[in-house]
Amino acid sequence: MRVVFVRHGARRSTEADPALTSAGHQMAAETGDWLLSHRIVARRCLVTPTLRTRQTAEGLLGRLPELRAELVPFLPESRDDWDALVAQERPLVGDHGVLLAVGHHPTLAFLLRCFGPAPVSVPLDHFATALVLDPIFTGSWAISAAWPGRTG
Repeated sequence: MRVVFVRHGARRSTEADPALTSAGHQMAAETGDWLLSHRIVARRCLVTPTLRTRQTAEGLLGRLPELRAELVPFLPESRDDWDALVAQERPLVGDHGVLLAVGHHPTLAFLLRCFGPAPVSVPLDHFATALVLDPIFTGSWAISAAWPGRTG
Protein backbone atom coordinates (compact mmCIF):
# COMPACT_ATOMS: atom_id res chain seq x y z
CA MET A 1 0.00 0.00 0.00
CA ARG A 2 1.16 3.49 -0.85
CA VAL A 3 -0.04 6.49 1.17
CA VAL A 4 -0.29 10.03 -0.19
CA PHE A 5 -0.76 12.84 2.31
CA VAL A 6 -1.86 16.30 1.14
CA ARG A 7 -1.96 19.34 3.40
CA HIS A 8 -4.92 21.62 2.71
CA GLY A 9 -4.62 24.68 0.47
CA ALA A 10 -4.29 28.27 1.69
CA ARG A 11 -7.17 29.28 3.94
CA ARG A 12 -8.87 32.48 4.93
CA SER A 13 -7.67 33.75 8.29
CA THR A 14 -10.80 35.46 9.57
CA GLU A 15 -13.16 32.53 10.12
CA ALA A 16 -13.50 29.90 12.87
CA ASP A 17 -13.53 27.06 10.29
CA PRO A 18 -11.93 28.89 7.38
CA ALA A 19 -12.67 28.19 3.75
CA LEU A 20 -9.94 28.12 1.12
CA THR A 21 -8.94 31.34 -0.56
CA SER A 22 -9.11 31.48 -4.34
CA ALA A 23 -5.35 30.77 -4.31
CA GLY A 24 -6.03 27.78 -2.05
CA HIS A 25 -8.47 26.33 -4.59
CA GLN A 26 -5.85 26.81 -7.31
CA MET A 27 -3.23 25.12 -5.11
CA ALA A 28 -5.47 22.07 -4.67
CA ALA A 29 -5.92 21.82 -8.43
CA GLU A 30 -2.15 22.11 -8.97
CA THR A 31 -1.53 19.35 -6.44
CA GLY A 32 -4.10 17.16 -8.19
CA ASP A 33 -2.32 17.78 -11.50
CA TRP A 34 0.99 16.83 -9.87
CA LEU A 35 -0.50 13.57 -8.60
CA LEU A 36 -1.82 12.74 -12.08
CA SER A 37 1.51 13.63 -13.70
CA HIS A 38 3.10 11.03 -11.42
CA ARG A 39 0.35 8.50 -12.23
CA ILE A 40 -0.78 8.44 -8.61
CA VAL A 41 -4.41 7.40 -8.53
CA ALA A 42 -5.91 6.57 -5.16
CA ARG A 43 -8.43 3.86 -4.27
CA ARG A 44 -9.59 5.63 -1.10
CA CYS A 45 -9.58 9.21 0.17
CA LEU A 46 -9.69 10.11 3.86
CA VAL A 47 -10.38 13.72 4.81
CA THR A 48 -10.53 15.49 8.15
CA PRO A 49 -13.85 17.30 8.73
CA THR A 50 -12.73 20.94 8.44
CA LEU A 51 -14.02 23.03 5.56
CA ARG A 52 -10.52 23.71 4.22
CA THR A 53 -9.62 20.00 4.00
CA ARG A 54 -12.97 19.12 2.42
CA GLN A 55 -12.52 21.87 -0.19
CA THR A 56 -8.94 20.73 -0.88
CA ALA A 57 -10.18 17.17 -1.36
CA GLU A 58 -12.87 18.44 -3.76
CA GLY A 59 -10.12 20.11 -5.82
CA LEU A 60 -8.07 16.92 -5.88
CA LEU A 61 -11.04 14.69 -6.58
CA GLY A 62 -12.03 16.93 -9.47
CA ARG A 63 -8.97 15.40 -11.15
CA LEU A 64 -9.92 11.88 -9.95
CA PRO A 65 -13.68 11.70 -10.56
CA GLU A 66 -14.16 8.04 -9.58
CA LEU A 67 -12.90 8.68 -6.05
CA ARG A 68 -15.10 9.81 -3.14
CA ALA A 69 -13.96 11.38 0.12
CA GLU A 70 -14.64 9.75 3.48
CA LEU A 71 -14.57 11.96 6.56
CA VAL A 72 -12.37 10.85 9.45
CA PRO A 73 -12.05 12.60 12.82
CA PHE A 74 -8.26 13.00 12.55
CA LEU A 75 -5.15 11.81 10.72
CA PRO A 76 -1.98 10.47 12.37
CA GLU A 77 0.29 12.73 14.37
CA SER A 78 2.17 9.88 16.10
CA ARG A 79 3.70 6.55 15.13
CA ASP A 80 1.01 4.58 17.00
CA ASP A 81 -1.74 6.46 15.11
CA TRP A 82 0.11 5.82 11.83
CA ASP A 83 0.45 2.10 12.49
CA ALA A 84 -3.26 1.89 13.40
CA LEU A 85 -4.28 3.74 10.21
CA VAL A 86 -2.15 1.48 8.02
CA ALA A 87 -3.52 -1.66 9.68
CA GLN A 88 -7.09 -0.42 9.24
CA GLU A 89 -6.72 0.69 5.62
CA ARG A 90 -4.53 -2.07 4.15
CA PRO A 91 -7.43 -4.55 3.77
CA LEU A 92 -9.54 -1.85 2.09
CA VAL A 93 -6.85 -0.50 -0.23
CA GLY A 94 -4.80 -3.64 -0.89
CA ASP A 95 -1.06 -4.12 -0.96
CA HIS A 96 -0.68 -2.32 -4.30
CA GLY A 97 -3.35 0.37 -3.89
CA VAL A 98 -3.04 4.04 -2.97
CA LEU A 99 -4.62 5.73 0.03
CA LEU A 100 -5.03 9.52 -0.24
CA ALA A 101 -5.34 11.49 3.00
CA VAL A 102 -6.08 15.22 3.22
CA GLY A 103 -5.27 16.92 6.49
CA HIS A 104 -3.32 19.53 8.40
CA HIS A 105 0.11 20.83 9.36
CA PRO A 106 0.63 18.52 12.39
CA THR A 107 0.35 15.40 10.21
CA LEU A 108 2.73 16.90 7.64
CA ALA A 109 5.27 17.70 10.37
CA PHE A 110 4.94 14.19 11.87
CA LEU A 111 5.42 12.46 8.50
CA LEU A 112 8.48 14.54 7.62
CA ARG A 113 10.01 13.98 11.06
CA CYS A 114 9.28 10.25 11.19
CA PHE A 115 9.75 9.15 7.56
CA GLY A 116 11.77 11.93 5.92
CA PRO A 117 13.67 13.50 4.51
CA ALA A 118 11.61 14.21 1.42
CA PRO A 119 13.39 14.10 -1.96
CA VAL A 120 12.60 17.82 -2.41
CA SER A 121 12.33 20.49 0.26
CA VAL A 122 8.83 20.69 1.74
CA PRO A 123 8.61 23.81 3.91
CA LEU A 124 6.20 23.43 6.83
CA ASP A 125 4.61 26.81 6.09
CA HIS A 126 3.58 25.80 2.55
CA PHE A 127 0.04 24.83 1.63
CA ALA A 128 -1.21 22.03 -0.65
CA THR A 129 1.99 20.08 -0.12
CA ALA A 130 1.97 16.38 -0.92
CA LEU A 131 4.05 13.49 0.41
CA VAL A 132 4.10 10.04 -1.17
CA LEU A 133 5.00 7.34 1.34
CA ASP A 134 6.02 3.83 0.37
CA PRO A 135 6.70 0.88 2.64
CA ILE A 136 10.31 -0.23 2.83
CA PHE A 137 11.59 -3.71 3.55
CA THR A 138 12.38 -2.95 7.20
CA GLY A 139 8.68 -2.59 7.99
CA SER A 140 8.90 1.19 8.06
CA TRP A 141 8.04 3.85 5.49
CA ALA A 142 9.96 6.34 3.37
CA ILE A 143 8.91 9.47 1.51
CA SER A 144 9.53 8.59 -2.14
CA ALA A 145 8.15 11.74 -3.79
CA ALA A 146 6.98 15.15 -2.67
CA TRP A 147 5.22 18.22 -4.02
CA PRO A 148 6.37 21.34 -2.12
CA GLY A 149 3.16 23.30 -2.56
CA ARG A 150 3.57 27.03 -1.99
CA THR A 151 3.01 29.82 0.49
CA GLY A 152 -0.42 31.34 0.97
